[in-house]
Amino acid sequence: MPNFKLLPGRLELNGERIGTRANRVAPTELIEDMREAFSLFKPGPAPFREGTGIITICIGAHYWPMTVVLHRMLRKFSDLRLIIYHDGSASDLGDPKTELRHIDTLDSVRPEAANYRSWVLKTVCMKDCGFRNVLFLDSDAYTVAPTDWIDKCLGRAPVAFWQDLHGFSQCSWSNCSIVPTVPVPATQGGHFMVDVVNGWEFLETSNWISQHYEFYYRYGGWGEQGSHEMAIAALSLLEGRDYYIPARCVWDKPNIIRCNIDSAPVVIHRLAKLMPYEQPVWNLDLPFEREIQKIWRELVPNYWNLPRCRKQTPQIDRRTQARMLRRANLGLQ
Repeated sequence: MPNFKLLPGRLELNGERIGTRANRVAPTELIEDMREAFSLFKPGPAPFREGTGIITICIGAHYWPMTVVLHRMLRKFSDLRLIIYHDGSASDLGDPKTELRHIDTLDSVRPEAANYRSWVLKTVCMKDCGFRNVLFLDSDAYTVAPTDWIDKCLGRAPVAFWQDLHGFSQCSWSNCSIVPTVPVPATQGGHFMVDVVNGWEFLETSNWISQHYEFYYRYGGWGEQGSHEMAIAALSLLEGRDYYIPARCVWDKPNIIRCNIDSAPVVIHRLAKLMPYEQPVWNLDLPFEREIQKIWRELVPNYWNLPRCRKQTPQIDRRTQARMLRRANLGLQ
């Protein structure tokens, strides 16, 4: 775990949400402290890993229906192993190639860091999963093509991702303890590939930055995307040699990302547009959209037939959502 003793009492969040973009200016003394802390960080030796797999994180039962969609669409195209990291709100899918691995958030991040987001856990889970070639997908993303492209992309470079819409990183470098010497592309953290063995230094560096999120997320970047971009800058990684970009993300309305390879979509990321407390917005130009509708219709009635949840409103308390979803036992008929 990171050594926060280097920063005694310097990080005061004042109840502000971490991870939001804002024109904050980091105190010069704090920047110097973080530069010193980062200089002391040394990635350990790369572990032995083998095989290819996919991981996702389901924190909160309100994300479980989207995880079911991810699981079913993956099984339509691939028998790759899937690991679902969850906080106790998930249920057994009964699939021998799908593992539910409980993640204790307080063991994975500093116990006193109460305002963490699940962004902090992504690199933790990528290190833990045991796969050599790993694709991380947000729980609101799913595959729409056979998954042989994972190994092909990681055969080109140890790290692969789709470049985000704005092209280049929007990290506030003047606030960071890291100064880029190479062009840094904008990453999209909801779908990201790493060869854990050859990309271990990158993964360890990105994880260290994520674990120091009080500083980096607050002053420098936005979630794990900023962590990846800062790791690219810190290690002076070069496109083509150290990371591979198959294409730029294509944004569809409303807030849906298409990830293409050779102009064909392979991943759809709905950015929480399939949530149990709101009506999904469909886009029939997307692949397999009617099949996604069919899966969703199977899931949603179980939710809305329960007492106290017939009113479609996003203001339902998350604890109430979790309780109702556990009672509904979604997707497991």
